[in-house]
Amino acid sequence: MTVQFENEKKDLAATMRSKKEYRKKTMTLRLRQKEQQQTSELVKKQSQVMLEMLVKEQEELKAEITRELAAIPSQNGNDEPHVNGGDEIIEEVLDVLPVSVAAPPSPEAPALRKEELFTDESVFESIDEQVIKVAESEQLTYTDLVRQLTEDLVSDLEKAR
Repeated sequence: MTVQFENEKKDLAATMRSKKEYRKKTMTLRLRQKEQQQTSELVKKQSQVMLEMLVKEQEELKAEITRELAAIPSQNGNDEPHVNGGDEIIEEVLDVLPVSVAAPPSPEAPALRKEELFTDESVFESIDEQVIKVAESEQLTYTDLVRQLTEDLVSDLEKAR
């Protein structure tokens, strides 16, 4: 009877240990998801503030260009400032300026975990070899570097690697 009791005690201890590990794993996952959500909200707020600042800067730049063009005498010989023709010049200058985005895409937690995307890192061996080759050569610009690193890659996962 004591042998049977000891076996039941070991089985019960193993069951309790596995339940405790499962609970710990799920709690850790929930906490991580909550942290990701909070980070996502902070990034969203920060990007909104940055976009508002960019729009404000662009408006100030437009006003400054308008003032400068108004101060330049016209080319038709009179000393009158550009008034009507200045609008065309302003539009040309603003077309050259980068356009700011009105609303950022909302950041979200990833749909899949890294372990769910790939199980074996050996699928990236060819990519790693290409990266080593590119690192050994010299690139003149950052754009050239990115182009060389991603030229034969298809999926976003490969590019991120």
